[in-house]
Amino acid sequence: MNNQSLEATILNRFEEYFAAGLFKDKNAPIVNRYAHAFSCYFEHAEAPAYDGGLLYPSGNVSLWNLNPQAKIHFHYSSSLGGNPNGLLTFADRCANDRERLILSRVVEELSQLQCNPIPNKYRIGGNGFTHSIINYERVLREGLQQYAVRIAACRKNEKDQNKIYFYDAIKETLDAIIMFHGKCVAHLNSLQKTPELQRLIAVLKNVPLQPATSFYEAMVSYNFMWYLDGCDSPGRFDQFMYPYFERDIAAGTLDVKEAKILLEAHWANADACSGWHMILGGIAKNGESGYTELTRLCLETLKNYRRPNAGIRINADMPDHFWDIIFDNWQSGGVNPALYNEKTYLSNIPKHTGVKGCDARDFAFGGCTELMFQGMSNIGSIDGGINLLEILEDALQRLLPQCKSYTVFVSMLKKEIAIQLKIAIDKVNLNQQQMALSRPQLIRSLFVDDCIERGIEYNAGGARYNGGVINVGGLTNTINALLTVKKLFDGELKMSPETLLEMLERDYHGYEKELLQIEKLPKFGNAIAEVDDIAASLSKFIFKEITQYRCWRGNGYFIPGVIMFVTYAAFGEHVGATPDGRRSGAPLVDSIGPMQGTDIKGPTATLLSCTRIPQKMGIGTLVLNLRFGRSIFADKAHREKLKALLKSYFVMDGLQIQVSVADQETLKKAAICPNDYPHLMVKIGGYSEYFRNLSAPLREEVIRRTEQLL
Repeated sequence: MNNQSLEATILNRFEEYFAAGLFKDKNAPIVNRYAHAFSCYFEHAEAPAYDGGLLYPSGNVSLWNLNPQAKIHFHYSSSLGGNPNGLLTFADRCANDRERLILSRVVEELSQLQCNPIPNKYRIGGNGFTHSIINYERVLREGLQQYAVRIAACRKNEKDQNKIYFYDAIKETLDAIIMFHGKCVAHLNSLQKTPELQRLIAVLKNVPLQPATSFYEAMVSYNFMWYLDGCDSPGRFDQFMYPYFERDIAAGTLDVKEAKILLEAHWANADACSGWHMILGGIAKNGESGYTELTRLCLETLKNYRRPNAGIRINADMPDHFWDIIFDNWQSGGVNPALYNEKTYLSNIPKHTGVKGCDARDFAFGGCTELMFQGMSNIGSIDGGINLLEILEDALQRLLPQCKSYTVFVSMLKKEIAIQLKIAIDKVNLNQQQMALSRPQLIRSLFVDDCIERGIEYNAGGARYNGGVINVGGLTNTINALLTVKKLFDGELKMSPETLLEMLERDYHGYEKELLQIEKLPKFGNAIAEVDDIAASLSKFIFKEITQYRCWRGNGYFIPGVIMFVTYAAFGEHVGATPDGRRSGAPLVDSIGPMQGTDIKGPTATLLSCTRIPQKMGIGTLVLNLRFGRSIFADKAHREKLKALLKSYFVMDGLQIQVSVADQETLKKAAICPNDYPHLMVKIGGYSEYFRNLSAPLREEVIRRTEQLL
């Protein structure tokens, strides 16, 4: 690199190319510094290996970490990934003390750029994380070279210097992507040619630079862009791919067998890279039915893959045979798809997000299952959240002895929750501002509408729609705990508040009889009005508190989510015993469902309880995990009962259901010898995972789930 700084010279010598680009011109605007980082990185990056398949890249490959030894790299969510302190290992390779001093200053600046002001206690399920869905449909339709035309047209008459900086940055980033694409084609050309490789090269020479003209071209283009976006969420895959599929099938240039092979090739990539959320079916953007032959093929071929996290939008127009495909997948041990209630989402999206019309119809999900809008949104997912049990624990110790009634305690608890929510959201907004100042997202600025037209970087609010998801952890635990407190004040539990606090302090040791009393109290998930009334009141209050706030980025919205990912074990570790009978350090509940193993009255009662939570306020989303016995799918009569049950839940505004089908004996054996069950899959906290990949506490929580039978 010419005219580079001493910092860049040193970092280039250590093959820290992304970091070297960041320091090429320390005085440049931050967007241009990141653009230099992309240029430097792709200038030195080698094309990934080719595995002989129909798509490229393929397998477990990170385009942003092609040198695993590098300490600093780009990250699709945080922009600046890696460990700055790792650069200090190069100190003994510096030429002199001056270089060592410069290296330490580089580490300090990179650490400042990475700084996230969200405290750990508000990082439940996320910490300013931002999944996204780039506009794949537009890339397939226009090609990357048209993006250069759009950038030039917008920059031509621009007077705002900050926007000029931005346009120069995204143009440099686009040029770097195109340069790397050329490297990939050259690498494939250097290999011994097979018919498959010759076909791939012929297509990859054109896409994604030019518009895709066939289903295979669209798959190759999409696959390349998916890796470029860090293997994040595909969004409405079947919708933007369908025109190419339909045209080729009609022309006789594609058959179903080849389409399945291509789909499974990409599912294998998604599985290898732990890719995120894809949603199928539902109403198309133009208002017509989006259930197509390609939707059917996607469902059928997903059966043996845990990723992508696949869901299907359910509405009254869904062809009935789709239910059989869904049930077949579940019966075979597959975890895809999860079900989403399209009508309730579409009815409430305008109210809670301001998104209307055809844009609202293009709702999709990122990450585990966070609501966003395909190709046009920046939704913090998950931005941050609160641990209700942590708040409850503090409130019990400080406030319970002074309360004269249950009503007074709940009122005081709600005030504490409101205070903690405000603190959490203030920190989230501070982080959003920090991301715009120090961690721009130039890839998504290129490929999410309307950043180019507005001349505003993605993290600074350039997307058409901006928002954030605030997570609520321990909801069901808190509902059950409040019933215990209510029974205490009602006199049904023969103990004083001080005795309850002593029991909790001692983790119920020495109070086994009292613990048994608490465990026998009604629990959420059994359609018991007294418990469900608490659930309705508490969740409505929390959701209303969240939706009153605006986010810093683009003056967007906040919406609630109850999506525990894998965090519900870790966020229980530092919380003591709680009045629901939970022991000190035990996991929280998985999302909005009953506490594992406490729903004992069957699936109908469980779903009825969940509908008492005002789910139409929680479109962020509220995740419900259920485990069914395989016998439910044994015959048509059982399937019809299950279908009626699920449809009824959605009529009552339930938002989402995800299902695992695994018997207790298999799970227990797999917990002991997980590697003996490499393909055993479960749904957990909003996403799909191999059982063997879960931590031991999470495996135990899956085993504790009630196996529902009809």
